[in-house]
Amino acid sequence: MRIKALFLCKKRIDHYGISVGLINSATFVVNALNKRSIESRLDIVIDANEIDRVVSSFRPTHAIVEAIWVTPDKMRELLKRHPKVTWVIRVHSKAAFIAHEGMAMEWLSEYAQLAFDFKNLRISANSSDFNQELSDTLEVPCVYLPNVYHPEVKQLPEKVADPEIVDVGCFGAIRPLKNQLVQGMAAIRFGNSIKKIVRFHINSNRVESGDGIVRNLRAIFRTTKHKLIEHPWTPHDEFLATVRKMDIGMQVSLSESFNIVTADMVIEGVPVVVSPEIGWIPRAYQANPHDIVDIVSKMVFVHQRDRFAVAKHNRKALDHNNSVNISIWLSFLR
Repeated sequence: MRIKALFLCKKRIDHYGISVGLINSATFVVNALNKRSIESRLDIVIDANEIDRVVSSFRPTHAIVEAIWVTPDKMRELLKRHPKVTWVIRVHSKAAFIAHEGMAMEWLSEYAQLAFDFKNLRISANSSDFNQELSDTLEVPCVYLPNVYHPEVKQLPEKVADPEIVDVGCFGAIRPLKNQLVQGMAAIRFGNSIKKIVRFHINSNRVESGDGIVRNLRAIFRTTKHKLIEHPWTPHDEFLATVRKMDIGMQVSLSESFNIVTADMVIEGVPVVVSPEIGWIPRAYQANPHDIVDIVSKMVFVHQRDRFAVAKHNRKALDHNNSVNISIWLSFLR
């Protein structure tokens, strides 16, 4: 039987536009599968009512719904209408983040009941730990389908170094669990310790329960010689061009299931400091997200090391992670 995989994302109906992270995540898996001769496609739909149309048109063997947005009642309808399709509800966050989504566990519990009633529904998480936790909690087998990083990368010019300035990129949506304020404070202390000006770069136009975080970041940088640089959310190829200009990337988050921004940094050869939540990065570059002294220490460490040696180390880790994760996807689909 010919395998065809359809990935389904919901288009946001708000001022942020498309859900960039989910779109990029799904696109990378589609790219990787198509490269391996598994016909795959991503559709961005307005609402769940449009799913039936695209499934009827593409006729997939597998339909992967990215994130928790299709109501259980609608999911029941789709399962009945397309019984030969293997449906997957794929969760992109761990419990700490899902706790902020009021309906998440309620819907997941209803999906679990549907999985008992219909043999063509699977619940999945892109974190192996949370996948097991969901399976144990919901008492239904869940399938682990991790992230794959496979962008279309363009050749970009090398960063022009300024010996007096260090550009630190802490990109991504502003959320409490992303820990941006602590990282901003660490960046200031890092700049003071090496006696250079730090330019701390963030994306400030996508704030998710993080208005106070941005205000606090602006306040602390106003009192120092260091600079807070705010960037709008941009298409992925434009974002990579910005990433390339960084000297250090920071993602010392409190909760992560993969973190595409870190992979963006690695693919562009930028040294990173992350938390242990991003376990595919070598431990030498992981810092305690609650300990500013440890974060600063790791920043000094990566800044003093040869940039290309660090880049090679991280790229090897990313390539290994990709290889393992692609094999997991192929095993599930086949």
